[in-house]
Amino acid sequence: MIVAACYFAGALLAWWMARRLHRETLRKRKWPTVGGRLVERGVGAYLPGSRRAHVPHVKYVYVVAGHEYVGDQCYLVRTTGGLPQQVQALVDRLPDEVPVHYDPADPRNTWLLETPRGFYWLLLGVSLLAALVGVVQLVAR
Repeated sequence: MIVAACYFAGALLAWWMARRLHRETLRKRKWPTVGGRLVERGVGAYLPGSRRAHVPHVKYVYVVAGHEYVGDQCYLVRTTGGLPQQVQALVDRLPDEVPVHYDPADPRNTWLLETPRGFYWLLLGVSLLAALVGVVQLVAR
């Protein structure tokens, strides 16, 4: 019974994370864009909890309502990354002039690229799998 409850808790957590990611993506996709210019690009630090996955390191300048800003968020969801070679190839493909998506309520909040949807689907799959294993645990009892 305790094992099943743990699987159900994991399923709920994964489902909640997927839902939060989906809502954040939908909200931020509606942000307006402005032209920006890349001034730095490279491979950033490790992702938390990983020794292999890195985040893209970018810096770009853009102007909103006459004010110049500097942004550093590549993906819509900040903690998106990959292997160093993949991240380097990604930032190398970015053009010097980039569209910057910015929050109209706070133009310092920005992003350049939409987060790949694979992570969202992975979380949903983990959620369903954990729920299924929880059901099997209950039935087996």
